[in-house]
Amino acid sequence: MNLYIFLCTFDRSGIEQLVSAGTEEFQKRLDDLAALCGTGRQKTTIENIWFTTGESVDLVVIVKAANIDDAVALSIAVSSIERCKVTTLVASDVAKVAKAAKAAVKAHTKIGGDKGGGGGGGRRS
Repeated sequence: MNLYIFLCTFDRSGIEQLVSAGTEEFQKRLDDLAALCGTGRQKTTIENIWFTTGESVDLVVIVKAANIDDAVALSIAVSSIERCKVTTLVASDVAKVAKAAKAAVKAHTKIGGDKGGGGGGGRRS
């Protein structure tokens, strides 16, 4: 199971809908949506919800899903039903990121890239 972070920003009608429904009803709707968006044997679940104050994010939702397809399905459902914009982030632990970085460096050097670990990708004169 993978963790995904949803950063939600509500439009005005979404905030009004949330206030009129109450937080318990809102959490129940999210749990119901998650149950519908899971595929296979592993269910998509809402791990945590935080209401936030600040300039751009109203709500942070931590989702556990078997794959990115299930997470994206839930993200789309939440954004359309709850009247909010959702930015979806993939959460990875340090060991997974380090392993991926090593694989990327290995692939880069095998296709003729420099071995110095420099960025590249820019124009050279």
